[in-house]
Amino acid sequence: MNFAGGEPLLFAGLPAIVELCKQLGLTTSLVTNGSLLDEKAAAQLSGSLDICALSIDSGNHGQGQRS
Repeated sequence: MNFAGGEPLLFAGLPAIVELCKQLGLTTSLVTNGSLLDEKAAAQLSGSLDICALSIDSGNHGQGQRS
């Protein structure tokens, strides 16, 4: 089960859903921009999340910003 689109970490119930999917035997993955991926979020997802992908649009601040 892949959690992506918008920013999945904005949803407070995400850790519980990821855990349920893992209990059902599903491979779990998350695509995040990383802005909300702190120690607390990592701890909540630890053990239930198989893959965590970071979406990085640019290494240059301001590049890709809309005018």
